[in-house]
Parts: sequence; C-alpha cells; structure tokens
Amino acid sequence: MKNTMILGLVGVCVATLALAACGDSDGTTEETAGDTTGDETMTTSPSTTAGGSMTETDPSTSAGTDSGTTVGGDGDGDGDGDGDGDGDGDGDGDGDGDGDGDGDGDGDGDGDGDGDGDGDGDGDGDCLIVPENLVPCDGDDDDQFHAIGVNCPGNGPNTFIDSTNEEFSSANNQNSLRPWRVARGFGTAEDPMAPGELLFRAREGEKFLLLSTGRLKPPNNEGVVIEDADSQKNNHNNFNDDSDSLPSPMSPEVGSNNGAGGDPGNNCDGINDCSDSLKPNWDLGQGDPNDKIWMRFDVTVPPGVYGFEFDFVFFSSEWPVFVDEPFNDMFIAWSTSEVYTGNITFIDGKPLTVTSLDNAIQTVGYHGNPPNTYEPLLAGTGFETRGSTGWFSAQAAVTPGEDITVAFALMDMGDSNLATVVALDKWRWSCEGCIPSEIDDCEVEQVIE
Repeated sequence: MKNTMILGLVGVCVATLALAACGDSDGTTEETAGDTTGDETMTTSPSTTAGGSMTETDPSTSAGTDSGTTVGGDGDGDGDGDGDGDGDGDGDGDGDGDGDGDGDGDGDGDGDGDGDGDGDGDGDGDCLIVPENLVPCDGDDDDQFHAIGVNCPGNGPNTFIDSTNEEFSSANNQNSLRPWRVARGFGTAEDPMAPGELLFRAREGEKFLLLSTGRLKPPNNEGVVIEDADSQKNNHNNFNDDSDSLPSPMSPEVGSNNGAGGDPGNNCDGINDCSDSLKPNWDLGQGDPNDKIWMRFDVTVPPGVYGFEFDFVFFSSEWPVFVDEPFNDMFIAWSTSEVYTGNITFIDGKPLTVTSLDNAIQTVGYHGNPPNTYEPLLAGTGFETRGSTGWFSAQAAVTPGEDITVAFALMDMGDSNLATVVALDKWRWSCEGCIPSEIDDCEVEQVIE
C-alpha cells in the first residue's frame, strides 16, 4: 500500500531523496498467472556510478570613491558649483561623481560597481526566471511538446522556451490504441492531499504527456486516460521501432574521462554518456531495445541560466518480479551541453528502470505488495497490482548562451513484454542547475509540496 508520505502535485519544492537501487529478487521468481511469458535468460549484471561537472564563479563587487577639494564660489566651499560640499559636481553629496547616490562611481545605482544594474556584482545580469510568468499552451491541442511545457509563450525574460527542430517518433499512431497520449489525467484515484482532484494530473497547464512501451486508450470526454484494472502486465508490443540502437544523439557507451570511462560526470567526450550509467543496463539487456518511443528538440540557453528541470512519473508492470533482472524497461533523458553530455536521469549510478526505482516505489510510491494486492491509488492506470513512483524531478547542467539538444526515450530491454508508462510534464529552466560530478546534486529527486 501507499507509504504515508503523500506527494503533492501543486506549488512544488524539491527535497533530495536517497534512493538506493535495492531489490529483493533472487533471479528465480516467475510471473504470476496471467502475465506474458517468453522471456529469455541473460546473465550479465550492472555496476557503475554516475555524475557530471559544472564550474561556478563567485560574484565580486567593486566600488569607487571620488572627492573634490577645490574652493569655489557656490557657498559650500568645494568649488564645484553644486552646493553639496563634496566636490564632484553631481549634487548627490556622496563624492563619487556619478549622480546615482550609491557611492560606487558607475552611475547605475545598484551599488555593486559592475555597471550592469543588477546589483549582484558579477556583470551577467539576473536570471529573471519567474515561474508565475510561464504561460502554458497545452489547453487547446494535443501537441506533445506543448504538453510538457516546451515552445509556449511567456510573460517575461527566460519564460519563453523557444525550441526548434522538434521531432516525435512513434510509428504506431492509430487512434484506438497507441503508445502515447496527451491527457488531463491518468487513472481514477483522487489526490489525498487535494480532494476532488486526480492524483495523476498535469503539473503545469492543463495536460501532460504519457509515453508507453505498450498501448494506451484514448482519453475520455474529460480528457482522462483510464485503463482496465491490472491490464498493463499483459499490454505489450506497441509496434514501434525495435532496431538495436538508441535515437540520436543518445549513445549507451561511456563518455566520461574523454570516452575512457571511470570518471562519471567529468571530462565528457561530448558524444557518449558522461554519466557512464547506461552501458551496464544496455549490456544486461543484450543491447536489444524494443518498442522505442522518443522525442527531441533543440533550444538556446538564456542568459544567467545554468540548468533545466522536468517532472515525471514512472509506472512499471515489471515491478517487483524483474527487479535486478535483465528485462528492465529503460527511460532516458539526454542533454548535449558543453558542460555535460549524456543521460541525466539516474539513481545510484543506474538509469531509470524498475531496478533503480525499486526503493522509491516501495517507500514513497504506490504499489500492490504483496504481489497482486490491489492499490486503490493506482486505480484506472492498469498498474493496480504493480507499482509506480510519485512525481519526481530531474535536473541537468547547462551553460548560458549555448545551443543544446534535449531528448527523451522509453523502451523495453531484451523483450517486448510488460508495459511501462512514463508521464512527463513541466519542462523549465533553472537558474542554478546542478553539479553533475556531485552525485547527490544531480540525481533525480522526489517532488514534495
């Protein structure tokens, strides 16, 4: 049943959650009656760490003084003719000669002496991200990028996420059953912290994006996707791409230490995965991704911005049977920043799979445990006897002014059985970003109200 820590979905703040990839599976458990069969046995096991790096500079301030000593005829005795007695001629009495009264001599009035008017002394201007100024644009269409908050207009600087080269890949787009939906809600359970509101609903705007390695029903008249009870453990093969590669620009190969690996988050080669987190799970699944669904876009980082974030929920019908097993559906978010290129969704050095999220599902998520126990907070999702996380947040480091590519991908590994669903929403810029070389700083975090 649900842990007593209930997740709020509005007015978010983020608290770090230590998530060990701990599983009880001994490799011998079999699926319960009604589950899909036909899985193959594999023997390799994952082991790695993750990270990244970002350089921060401390702001510095400077101030200038200027005074006059000439005797004149304005009546104050300083000789400048302004009557304030300081000798600089600007009339403000501070002796700096700039006339703004802050004493730094630059004339901008902020008091830090760098001349930019932002008052922080670093000369780069404020980040100027005001969440209240974000203007959602997902109410009137089913655009996948609008649904997650991308390419919507804003009311101020850095609130317009102006993306280009958007691409969404799903071969199966038939209306009756398909592996993605733009929806106002998922399931029928109410939020215990907000009676009358759905538990799984939009984090920004009116809608969010659902991705699946299986197939999803169309939203109902209220825009809510409701699945048959316990249906996702038999929902498989979404008829999407099964080729043995990741979509560009993703790569499963290690990218730290200039491609040699072993130094996660540092000295990225700019091509491969600088977290070094994907390779073990990729090899465990014999490099065999199936039912891939993915999207990507390019965007320019605004001034003063050092990161971006987004929110997600991970629903798994592989839990708990395939914890620490080869068949780990994998969700990847990727960034191509100058400061860090690679997978940005990892926990304890592992990509987001039922194995790395096992502890989160058990402690702060929702699940049917012991097996086949019905979880009412998963009602209508099709995962009632399986498990999900609550809303989590992922973050990445970027450099102001650079052009980056952001990509998301969800896939089965090693088979096409047992559906996984990921809900995505609220992509946004972050002033501070994170420091990928510090694992705790850049790992995914629980969203708590």
